[in-house]
Formats: sequence, structure tokens, C-alpha cells
Amino acid sequence: SINWARVVAQVVYYFTSAVAVGAPHRAVDFTVPTGNFGDIFAGYVAKRMGLPVRTLRVATNVNDILARTLATGSYEVREVHETTTPSMDIQVSSNFERLLFEAGGRDAGTVRRL
Repeated sequence: SINWARVVAQVVYYFTSAVAVGAPHRAVDFTVPTGNFGDIFAGYVAKRMGLPVRTLRVATNVNDILARTLATGSYEVREVHETTTPSMDIQVSSNFERLLFEAGGRDAGTVRRL
């Protein structure tokens, strides 16, 4: 979902999960299956809010637009392959733009030029 309210709600379970395994007294790592980037972006938001997140890892299926983009720096859309994980069967991760906005200093013009 690209709905900001959903991302905000997902931030809550990052805090809940992290506390369950020892935060804030130790840093935590998350590996998140994602296609649309919303859930893992919520982890990024939680980290920005002060949660001691050491690592956020993206887990993908064969439709690996996010892993490829993070590894190569190139957002190259390819054919979508149907799998048993349909929520990850995408090539346009609408929430990824939110991370680009943050990385670009919250400057929409910078993101637009990408």
C-alpha cells in the first residue's frame, strides 16, 4: 500500500518486535520480504525515530527490483513473473520513492530528476 497511515501502523510492530528481543539495550536486525517497499520503509522510519536498528535487509523473490536496485543503483523495470508470493510480484515499488525522497534531502526536485 502507498497509504502513509499503513506505513505508520507498521512502524509500531518494528518497535514491538525490537523490544521483544532486547531493544533499546541492543541493536536489532530485520530481514523483510518486500515488493512494494512499504514495510521495510516503516523500519527505516522506526530507525529515524530512534529505534536501534543495525540492519534492514530486503528479501525478494524472482521479481527482485529492490535487490537489483540496491545492488546496482539502477532502477530497471523488467517483466513480472507470477509466483506463490503475489504481493512481491511487482516491478514498480511505489514506496521506494519515499526512501529516495529521504536520501535526496527531502527535495522533490532531486527525486524528480532521477
